[in-house]
Amino acid sequence: MSLILPDALRAQIVDHLRAAYPNEGGGFLLGVIAGGAAEVRHIQRVENVAESEEQYHRYAMTPTDWMRLEDQADALGLTLIGYYHSHPDSPAIPSEYDRVHALPNFRYLITSIRGAQAAEMRAWQLSEDRAHFSELPLHFEGNPPAMTDVLVSTDWAIAHLHDADKRFVEVDVDNTQYEQGHLPGAIAFNWQSQLQDQIARDIISQEQFEALNGQAGITPDMTVILYGDNNNWFAAYAFWLYKYYGHADVRLIDGGRKKLLAEGRPFTTEEPHYAPTVYKVTQINHDLRADRDYVKARLGQATFGLVDVRSPAEYVGDIIAPPGMTETAQRAGHIPGAKSVPWSTAVAEDGTFKPVEELQKIYGSKGISADKDVVAYCRIGERSSHTWFALKYLLGLPNVRNYDGSWTEWGNLIGAPIKKGAEE
Repeated sequence: MSLILPDALRAQIVDHLRAAYPNEGGGFLLGVIAGGAAEVRHIQRVENVAESEEQYHRYAMTPTDWMRLEDQADALGLTLIGYYHSHPDSPAIPSEYDRVHALPNFRYLITSIRGAQAAEMRAWQLSEDRAHFSELPLHFEGNPPAMTDVLVSTDWAIAHLHDADKRFVEVDVDNTQYEQGHLPGAIAFNWQSQLQDQIARDIISQEQFEALNGQAGITPDMTVILYGDNNNWFAAYAFWLYKYYGHADVRLIDGGRKKLLAEGRPFTTEEPHYAPTVYKVTQINHDLRADRDYVKARLGQATFGLVDVRSPAEYVGDIIAPPGMTETAQRAGHIPGAKSVPWSTAVAEDGTFKPVEELQKIYGSKGISADKDVVAYCRIGERSSHTWFALKYLLGLPNVRNYDGSWTEWGNLIGAPIKKGAEE
């Protein structure tokens, strides 16, 4: 599910919340829900009657007012789809107060207001068990849909290169690229030695993730901006890992290292050093990760969509892995029922993602849609992270997981079903 907000309504919301500063402002979102997206069509302000000594919250809403709001929505032919409010001088991240008082089926549009100016706007939805919020893709009508808050342009990246509350991280397939030149202030993570456990075949543990970020001087409230070579393969993998461990604000530079270099952006060989921090994970988003049992239990189900993002030669079983790759399997082929959609079909020549309309056609033609539980896999989980990002954040599919065990695991399992050749 994604949230679509027209520019005119966004301006009205920002004006309202700026006027309420330093107190909190809020109101309701009325709109329509269709095709995996909730589109805001109307807003209804709510009066904040908090006294000066109170902490921001107290709205004049009675049960009768709520009924009138629903009647108003009905009269407009709309649905009550969510709520918007500000976080004065605080990040646009749900607080514990928000979690306790939120409704699971509502979308929450939070705007950070700092010094009476809007700093950022982000959309969230509470899980059914009320345990945690998940961030929703937020599209502003009139802007290119692909330029969501999580996918940023090279222009945006350069404009924010020296922001103290942001940390740029380069993650490459070729770990020697960083030392040859990188964005000023950017650090590098080695996908082999720092993002994977060095004993078990697994992602790094929560404790290892905390230690890695603490050593890099990253805090949970920082914006982490990722980029890398090979069209952001392992940058997307790092993005997935950050979201799995619940980091709130993570961005990916569209086009990655390839586009930055092509545009002649500033690069340096100087390596920055940041003071260590204490980084603590507060939630793990298990619903972003699939394992072999999750996949096997859903094979053959009409509500399950499985995307094999490897090359056609790997999919049909002509080769087990691309030439020169050391992580491999004993058997070639693909998981039965998987649709072959190579990761590269989502990428333009300059390394950026293709327009949303093209992505919808690419994946829609393979039956991958918002009403299915979707899993992407490749060989070791990095290319599938790239596709996972496109499906979740650009197309707004609500239930998308990355199977990071991928073919290196499945092709080595005793008794796991395998199919060779093409499938319709």
